[in-house]
Formats: sequence, C-alpha cells, structure tokens
Amino acid sequence: MSSNLHEEMTPLPIRPANRDWATGRASKKRRLAEVAGLADGKRLPTRRIAGALRTLVRSGDRVFIKGNNQKQADFLSRSLADLDPSAIGNLCQFSTSSFSKYC
Repeated sequence: MSSNLHEEMTPLPIRPANRDWATGRASKKRRLAEVAGLADGKRLPTRRIAGALRTLVRSGDRVFIKGNNQKQADFLSRSLADLDPSAIGNLCQFSTSSFSKYC
C-alpha cells in the first residue's frame, strides 16, 4: 500500500458544463403535445385512454395513481395493466398512500 493516499484515489468524472437541467420538463411538454389531439379541450374521453397512455408512458417512468375516488384510481390502474408490457417495462406504479413506503 502506498503512503500517498492521493495516488490511490480515482478522480470522479466531471459533469459537462452544458448539461440541460430541464430535460424532465421538456419531456413532459413533448409528451403532452403528442396527445393533445386525443383530448377534447382538457378532457380525455374514456375511449381514448389506451392511446393516450401508450403515448405518454415510457419504460422506466414512475406512475402515480391519484384519483379523487376509488373508481377513477381503479380505471387508471386497469387501463395501465392493459398496455403492452414490453413497451412499458420497468414501470413503477403506486398510489399516493404507498408513495412514502416505496420511494
């Protein structure tokens, strides 16, 4: 073992100075624009939920099921369950009551 500790340490990589800190915001804006044609104003008809979810949800996303009643939460979770698993692998889905336990 060397007596000089600094010689044994591996330097940490330096982050690029031009990093874009708004990538999440930009992704959300882009996804919402992609589904804007499916909505009637701010409302999304029930019959179009599958298409909207296929467009909005990506592999690795965290999906929070938050309906103001059990019927809404049930509808959203069942709609997500009907999606192709290969398209949304690594999806983390939880309700607001389980958020503190798993995140």
